[in-house]
Amino acid sequence: MIQIAVPDVEAAYLARCAAHMLTMRFLGIRHFPMCGDYCSWEERVGRDPASIEEWSEILEEDRMLVEKLSNLDVEFEEEFERRNEPVTDFLRGYWWGRMEEVKRDMERPLSGDERRGLHDIGVILEDDTDNHFDSGSE
Repeated sequence: MIQIAVPDVEAAYLARCAAHMLTMRFLGIRHFPMCGDYCSWEERVGRDPASIEEWSEILEEDRMLVEKLSNLDVEFEEEFERRNEPVTDFLRGYWWGRMEEVKRDMERPLSGDERRGLHDIGVILEDDTDNHFDSGSE
């Protein structure tokens, strides 16, 4: 079997990009460029004020996911450097296990405080038609 030696810097970049792209897809973020596909703000939205406003709304809608992506990017980069293992092993092991945790956390029902916080900033939840935050308050 032929093995190609990948310098540590390239392996770190590959791991960072792969984890970033896979995490974006896992979180359902569609509006950010993939690693290495960055372009300027003007290239992405143009100079049209309507496009800029639309892009701002899209980013605001995904704000919490983008923050989670950013935090996970930092975590994955640090963990990859600490583990000193091949990219594929890292993705199949640590990355996958961590994303399973993220998935469970995202599927967990919101607490009353979380629901109130969302309501306070103007988020209308589909099952909030009666504005009750606690299941026992009827």
